[in-house]
Amino acid sequence: MSCQSISEISIELQTIILKYLCAAYRPVERKQDQQAPESFFRRKTHESDSRLPEDVCSTSLFPYNVALVCRLWRDILIKIPEVWTRLVFDVAQSPALFIDSFLWSKDLTNLEVVVFNSTSSASIPSKVQERKHVLAIQQAFLPHIARCKSIAYNLLFSSSLPALDEFLRKPMPYLKELRLDCQQDDLDPMVMLWNVGKRPTLSLSLPKLEMLSLTGISFMDTIRHAGAQWTTQVQVGNTATFRISNFKFAEEGHYSFDTFLDYISQVSVKYPVLHLHNLSLAFPHRESISHFREYRFGSGLHFHSVSMDFLSRFDLLCINEVALEALTFENCQVPIIYNFSVLGDLVLDSICDSDNGASIRNAINCGGIKVWASNCPSFDESTLRWLSTPDLTDAPSYIVEEEYTPNSKYCPAPALKHLWIENCGPISPSAVDNFLHMRPDCHISVKGQNLPRLNEDDKSLLR
Repeated sequence: MSCQSISEISIELQTIILKYLCAAYRPVERKQDQQAPESFFRRKTHESDSRLPEDVCSTSLFPYNVALVCRLWRDILIKIPEVWTRLVFDVAQSPALFIDSFLWSKDLTNLEVVVFNSTSSASIPSKVQERKHVLAIQQAFLPHIARCKSIAYNLLFSSSLPALDEFLRKPMPYLKELRLDCQQDDLDPMVMLWNVGKRPTLSLSLPKLEMLSLTGISFMDTIRHAGAQWTTQVQVGNTATFRISNFKFAEEGHYSFDTFLDYISQVSVKYPVLHLHNLSLAFPHRESISHFREYRFGSGLHFHSVSMDFLSRFDLLCINEVALEALTFENCQVPIIYNFSVLGDLVLDSICDSDNGASIRNAINCGGIKVWASNCPSFDESTLRWLSTPDLTDAPSYIVEEEYTPNSKYCPAPALKHLWIENCGPISPSAVDNFLHMRPDCHISVKGQNLPRLNEDDKSLLR
């Protein structure tokens, strides 16, 4: 005889079923294939975007989809600690139903906590609600912070974000990722300057930290209060990444661009990879320097949606050559760059450009042994032919007078050995053939929507 109600199934059996669901749901940790350029174009780097993947922040997935079915299932799940090692809060809704979920994991470590806002409304009522719900979550969360492996806040307003010192007052032995991101910076720097009260000392022990992401004003405020001692003595992972986002820098003062460059030069000692996202200047850039300083950076600089003036000012203040293993320009208009020298990988994604392709060429002139270009309409046949054209102006006279033997030495980006192009402008097989003829030591791969119909011989050229 079939059961008429779920309550007729034994609690023990339902518990076994829900534990099975818990084990089956465990997400597989993403691994990025650094050797296959094809995978690069298909992945959206977690470092470059403040938006969290749906499988990370959805409250419609396990255990929340099950816990909301009925009170019985919620009560069963509450008694299974391993269910509550990933905690997700959408502050567009009241967190009351799951506010005690920090307790349900008992003493388990490596917690993953996500606090996000699913609404896109940037209204005053939304701001008030966001702050109210974040405060409630933070009060329940504080006693359990030291057990966390990852903490990710992705809110609408920077004023709703908790201060960094709330998370780093004590050693964080398990923490790998801390992201305090927002979509809109609504904090007034002048008000921040008046907050000169005593701040807690930040922990120097973050031994597993791989990613720290802060808004621009939070980063500046943290370094201003913590000082150079914390930035140079803090213990983090050997390949830690720092992401800084959403700020317009003043021309002078505590929140000036020159001060920012000084700060990121300090943190580069511990964070060899920097991602700079949605940053700009609040003043017109001028080709002038009030002081000369030597700035040092780590192995990787990655610019995402930063203004052209920001890049110009950054390059201008770097009076000495900045040698980089990796450089990225994503959704940027790139000015002439004088002081960046790429020794390894140059990544170009969604470059904003004029009809003459100056921006894409300025970026390529930074160098690189490997160049990836994706979603760049201005990287077309004319750009490829430019890369194939030697400039013999400064070549020795015997090379000019005698027959020129094709090689990369006198072409733009002479160190280039591997070029991958995907979803860019139209490129014909003849342009590829010419590139390979003029640069026989280079490998090229072209993929995308703008390729002409090819015969088999042409297809072999574009592989």
